[in-house]
Amino acid sequence: MGTKNLVTKKLLGNLKVTKTVYISLDKLLTTKLKGLIEMSDVINFLKENSLIYLATSGLDGNAKVRPILFYFEEDGKPYLCTANTKPMFKELDENPNCEMVVATPEFAWLRIAGEVEFTDSIELKQKVIDSNELVKSLYENPENPTFEVFTISGNATIADFSGQPPKQFKL
Repeated sequence: MGTKNLVTKKLLGNLKVTKTVYISLDKLLTTKLKGLIEMSDVINFLKENSLIYLATSGLDGNAKVRPILFYFEEDGKPYLCTANTKPMFKELDENPNCEMVVATPEFAWLRIAGEVEFTDSIELKQKVIDSNELVKSLYENPENPTFEVFTISGNATIADFSGQPPKQFKL
């Protein structure tokens, strides 16, 4: 008896459905692990290409695009920042739906479409400040009343011109 069957038999006793249950468990674990591996692809892409272009719906109804930086990942979420005095913050506060894109010199790109979520976490704000000298010089400390940190949840796509299908991820 193989290890898989022995473990399944110990867990489930002498039930006749052990193969089906085990295959389903195998599939579930493979799917979960695959999701974690894919998320690391998204984060690695951002780490290697930290200048992102973020598109919002402007308060005037027109699309607005601007460059921003990726700072770090925590719990599978990318973190970015802005000031609440900037139009971008006001646009995202009004309509949290946005899209961002980053590309490599070799024409591979990552696109993330979803909703932003602002955080008041002093720890996360401090982590952003510690990760970048420009941010540190602009905001100085995490209690700065204009300093805003946010993340995005939604769908990520990594694609290129290779002819291979794009990779899709859920953030």
